Amino acid sequence: MAPKITMINFVLFLIALLFPVGQSVIIVLVWFLLGVVGIPVFIGGGAGVGYLVAPYGAYTWAFPIVALVLPFVRGKEYNRLRYTLTAILGVCIIDLVGMFYLMYSMKYDLVTGFTLGFLPFIPLDLLKAVIAAQIIPAFKKLMRR
Repeated sequence: MAPKITMINFVLFLIALLFPVGQSVIIVLVWFLLGVVGIPVFIGGGAGVGYLVAPYGAYTWAFPIVALVLPFVRGKEYNRLRYTLTAILGVCIIDLVGMFYLMYSMKYDLVTGFTLGFLPFIPLDLLKAVIAAQIIPAFKKLMRR
């Protein structure tokens, strides 16, 4: 399966930057487990273990890791630069985990893995991460209502 353009990582960044670590992890794990048991919630309507072991499946494996790590790194108070850098860290986690599994599953060398499994995703993933980090204050305001 070829990768698709999606906004799911944008939503993941919003969750990880908005919610405390426990809630962030639970939200993402519920979504992840729904996909594992066959409900088509993954990218392109994918589901099941077969989706996760396919060459591009590890990008999805990284989501619970990001849901766990980002709330710790971002800090308790909103800081635009810190939240932006934290979201960029999330991009790196997702794209590196995905790239290394793609390299393993397809027997790619590092250059091929980087060229096919990392570089193509970075521009749009960074854009989504930066935008998510910038709109967190608006979401926090809405959540207080």
